[in-house]
Amino acid sequence: MGYMLRGFASNFPQAIRGQIAQQIYSAGGSVDRPPVDLSRNPLDFLITGGEGATGTSSLKLISPVPSEFSLSSDFTDLEEPPVSRTIGLQRDVEVLRPWVFNAEPFIVCGSEGCGKSLVIRAAFDELKKTEKIQMAIIYCNAQTTAAQVIQKLNQVCSKGGQPKFLRPKSNSRLVLYLKDINLP
Repeated sequence: MGYMLRGFASNFPQAIRGQIAQQIYSAGGSVDRPPVDLSRNPLDFLITGGEGATGTSSLKLISPVPSEFSLSSDFTDLEEPPVSRTIGLQRDVEVLRPWVFNAEPFIVCGSEGCGKSLVIRAAFDELKKTEKIQMAIIYCNAQTTAAQVIQKLNQVCSKGGQPKFLRPKSNSRLVLYLKDINLP
């Protein structure tokens, strides 16, 4: 039911989201009712555990201030400022989580300044807690070519083996982040 609510209601205004949530959960009975006020904030919960309809999952309320929040640790990285983990950001990171943790490619689209980079950075910050990763960023434009992508990979990777392969120099995983791709 939680997945159905996210799919049907996420693009509607807040008032209509609440109405859709009430309809979905009244049709489904008390199965997996989220721990939120459906009329005010029907999407402010996380689905944890199983994979869709086949696995067992549970619903958890999104906290406005996550339990792992710490001001002292958030200011240690001088290159990246701290991220305020709002409810909306936590919800968006949960959407990206399966792709990030399973090393699957994905594309985040949106208008300029809507927070695409922020969501990607927050998702990979969670992965960095469990795995050593390096992020290689390529700032794309109309003249970006495959040769430039290969050059960047050669900079951040070490070569080896037969057949030839590239491996991250000092981390277990390399994330190639193509920023500002201009898709038609």
